Amino acid sequence: MTEPHLSSSARAQDGGEDVGTAQDAVLTEPAGSKVDGVYDLVVIGAGLMGACTAWAAGRRGLRTAVLDQFEPGHPHGSSHGTSRIFRRVYPDPFYVELTAHAADSWQRLEDDTGVVLRRFTGAVDHGPDREPHRLAQWLSDASVPHELLSAEEAGKRWPQMRFTTDALYHPDAGVLDADLAVVSALARASSDGVDVHTSAKATMVAPGGDHVVVQVIIGDERVPLRTRRVVLAAGPWNQPWLARLLGKSAPALTVTQQQVMHFRQREPAEDWPVIVHRDLARTDLEGIGVFALPAGRAAPRAVKVGEHGHGTVTTAEGRDAQVDPASVERLVRYVDEFLPGLSPEPFLKLSCLYTRTPTEDFVIDTVGPLVVCSPCSGHGAKFGAYIGELVTSMITGDGSPPDRFTLRAHASAPAP
Repeated sequence: MTEPHLSSSARAQDGGEDVGTAQDAVLTEPAGSKVDGVYDLVVIGAGLMGACTAWAAGRRGLRTAVLDQFEPGHPHGSSHGTSRIFRRVYPDPFYVELTAHAADSWQRLEDDTGVVLRRFTGAVDHGPDREPHRLAQWLSDASVPHELLSAEEAGKRWPQMRFTTDALYHPDAGVLDADLAVVSALARASSDGVDVHTSAKATMVAPGGDHVVVQVIIGDERVPLRTRRVVLAAGPWNQPWLARLLGKSAPALTVTQQQVMHFRQREPAEDWPVIVHRDLARTDLEGIGVFALPAGRAAPRAVKVGEHGHGTVTTAEGRDAQVDPASVERLVRYVDEFLPGLSPEPFLKLSCLYTRTPTEDFVIDTVGPLVVCSPCSGHGAKFGAYIGELVTSMITGDGSPPDRFTLRAHASAPAP
């Protein structure tokens, strides 16, 4: 694999922390600036969305730079780790259709890089509030292969799990290696001429005549990059960026700190599917809303288990990275009851960040030269390659975001 060119210096996933004015810039000519010194786009944030946008833009021949405060794989945002869920099932036909586009986009990225980023394990959805039969109908409407099983049948197929309702299985699901996806996308982007700058902190976006100036701290220098478009793919750092850039027009974003635990398999040779289980009546567990998936390269023969809700409100800069003891206790009890194939003591406890909207729909839209890219709410990773291609098509003028993702749609959403 071709390694991306990494220009080093300072350190937060996905982006910058402050938005100043043009007067803040110390205007020195950036090294490696493009042709007339102006990029077609500068991407702030090189997590999954930013890295995939850089890949897609490089593929289209756009003069591009991508910036990140940290190195790829850092644990401070939402794009780290070797296991994220890829699945076709959604409790919403809109997203079922979108997963088909995502599958095609991931295949293009895999073909382009020569790197396998997804491992297909299949997925099981169960629980009264997951509504397996309704999900199955939407998969049927989208011609997605699937199978409905009774609780007894599911228990025989997966004896390491416990079921209280019918279960839905579909094979076109599995684990996405997020760390590898970021590195591979950046490597390919670099080979296509994209300037990849990590440990490079964007601090300001301001008008500059017929272009925009993005000020970046690289080492001890303040370097202005001139560009026609800015893609804000800063994950949880989007919250302060958008508040400064859009003011009252900024979408409502809430950053929460979430916990995931890793549990060892009792039978190392046993294959585990992706699992989504929802049973809100279980008030003793504060309503079950659990996901589980094979833990990937970082922890082979282990399963990662987490709660989709119950996050603590925080900020990208203010999070403490401490694991909530109440969440640990709930997940240990859950594993003991519903996942007997796992040893119920977690050997690894981690936190990450969600950036939520009130509707859990993404925010992808343009405002003048700014492209807002916030696929979020804890379910965006599976769409990374698709989002990168979508954002690039918006910049070239041959694509537009779904209406549900626009700032206009989010403006009418209830406050969180």
